[in-house]
Amino acid sequence: MGSYTTINLMFLPYGAKEIYELLYKSANYLLAFNILLFLKTAVKEKIFVIFFCYLLTVGVIQFYSTYLFNKRINNIWLSHYYFISQFLFLSFFYYYLLKKRKIRIVIGGIIIFTMVVFTFQYLIEDHLFEKYNSLGIFFTQVVISSYAVIYFLNTLIKEKSYSYINSGIFIYMLTSSLIFAAGNLLVDTGPSLYMYFWVLNAFFCLLYQILINIEWWKSFYRKKTD
Repeated sequence: MGSYTTINLMFLPYGAKEIYELLYKSANYLLAFNILLFLKTAVKEKIFVIFFCYLLTVGVIQFYSTYLFNKRINNIWLSHYYFISQFLFLSFFYYYLLKKRKIRIVIGGIIIFTMVVFTFQYLIEDHLFEKYNSLGIFFTQVVISSYAVIYFLNTLIKEKSYSYINSGIFIYMLTSSLIFAAGNLLVDTGPSLYMYFWVLNAFFCLLYQILINIEWWKSFYRKKTD
């Protein structure tokens, strides 16, 4: 998402800029399409109501972020709403997806602990909205990746429902956190190299939306036609 809409495309060499824009726009269009698909069928399963709310929320933030970017208006502050809402919705998604009581207690505890920490962090750091919350973004993405791993382990000998969504979440969260961390380390090495990381991030954003789309067709369209 979000954070890569603030990059300066002038630092991308010829060819890379076009690839980035194609990936970025394709991911946005597919996100909008996925929102419409899940809107039609979300009421059929509680778990998909949560996932639809997640897609809708991050979609609104993403599209508004793109609008501000096109107007050359700073949109970094939106990244805070993006990663916090993403953390909350996907935490609740896995809370209902993972049935074991102990796991649910752990997820509930993580949600409460994380939100308390964020509350104090934003109260103490007055100017945090003017920059990325690097630690917060990295932490929440690693936590969500951990949820996905736990779900993988819990479904090794069972029918793998929601496997495409879970795979998409794991791949995107893990790669995004690694790209973000590496990008921050390489930001002083030169803008061109740094920007290539955001091109890579745009690719994984698109892959994430593709896997979400496949999950919808697998879960709803195929059942409808069977």
